[in-house]
Amino acid sequence: MPKKGSLAWFPNQAFSQCVTKAQGLYLGAYTEVSTEMSKGKPYTPPRVTRYESEAEYPARTRLIVRSLRQELAAPQFEVEPHYVTVVDRDRKYVEVSDSFCQLVGYQREELVGKQYDDLTAPNTNDIPTVFRFFQKAGYMHGMWMLVSREGTRILVRYEAWLRPDSYIEGHMEVVGAGY
Repeated sequence: MPKKGSLAWFPNQAFSQCVTKAQGLYLGAYTEVSTEMSKGKPYTPPRVTRYESEAEYPARTRLIVRSLRQELAAPQFEVEPHYVTVVDRDRKYVEVSDSFCQLVGYQREELVGKQYDDLTAPNTNDIPTVFRFFQKAGYMHGMWMLVSREGTRILVRYEAWLRPDSYIEGHMEVVGAGY
C-alpha cells in the first residue's frame, strides 16, 4: 500500500490526474515569461565626465556640489568660522582673518606668503602626506596642532575645502591650548 501523502494514495485515478493537472496549471501560471522583455532597449552604461578640479565644473554643478557638501557635512565637524585661512597650492597663506592672527601671535603681513607648515607643531602631522590626501579629496576635516609665535601648542578642529579658484579655505575653532 502506498504511503499517505503520495498521489497514488488516492483511491480514484481520475482524481489523481486532476490534481496533477491542477498543479501543472498553477505552476505554469506563475512561471510564464513575458515575450515583451526581448523588445526592450539595450543597456547603455551611463556616461561619466571627469574634471581635474572643481574650477572646471559648470556653474550649475558647482552649486550642486556646494549644496551636497552642506547637506553631507558631518555635524560633529561643522566648524564655525572663528579663525579663517586661505592657502594656495604651495601651502602658503594668501588670506588670514584678524582672529587667526591674534590666535597665533603674528601680524597679517608676516603670515601672508608663509607656509602653514611653519605654524604646524613639530612632530605632530605628516604635512606632505595629508596635503596629498587633501588634493585628491578636495575636502577634509579633523584636528590639527598649531604652534604660536611664543611656542604654545594650539589644538584646533578644522574644516577645509578646495575653492573654485583653486585656493584652499579652512575654518578652525580652538579645542585646547598650552600643550
